[in-house]
Amino acid sequence: MRISKALDERKEEFITVAEKMFLEYGISDTSVSRIVKEMGVAQGLFYYYFKSKDEVIEAVIDKNITGFEQQLKELAAQETVDFSRQFEEFIGIYYIAYEELRRKFQGKNSKHILELFNHRFRKKVGSVTSEILLQIIQRGIHQGKVRLKHPKRTIQIVVGGVGDLVLDYGFHDRMVLEEILRHTLGIVEPQCRESLD
Repeated sequence: MRISKALDERKEEFITVAEKMFLEYGISDTSVSRIVKEMGVAQGLFYYYFKSKDEVIEAVIDKNITGFEQQLKELAAQETVDFSRQFEEFIGIYYIAYEELRRKFQGKNSKHILELFNHRFRKKVGSVTSEILLQIIQRGIHQGKVRLKHPKRTIQIVVGGVGDLVLDYGFHDRMVLEEILRHTLGIVEPQCRESLD
């Protein structure tokens, strides 16, 4: 018989076990009954914490992006920071988050990882990332350090593309990523700006 645990601790256990099983068996082959059997608890306890399997999938995704999302929001809130420095910090946070995910799932069944993270994860990360990067790029435009006609759409394309590069193709060269982002987003290098003025 299991000793009762604190509510938050038990919910976190459900999320951890669900993630492990999604990666091992895939989302479609992991049922709620399989999760509770693995944990040795009654199925009703699952529904105390989650309304559905979809809700636990969202919780697994949130678990993997919470720190990343918080770091980006803190960065965007620093309105007095120079654009170049803020952009560098953005690249660092963005790159490290994807690298951590890549390392975490390295050697796991790639089919199941893609099933878990493909659509829902990318949509959530893409939305947060695009919103924050747009704020940063708009500051750069205002400061004359970025020349971009359609910032919102360009950012959406870039963010989606980077996700594809890292998660689908195993791309992990930070310098190349930064160069691609600078070029695509119309970031004017200091020496280039002088010759344009």
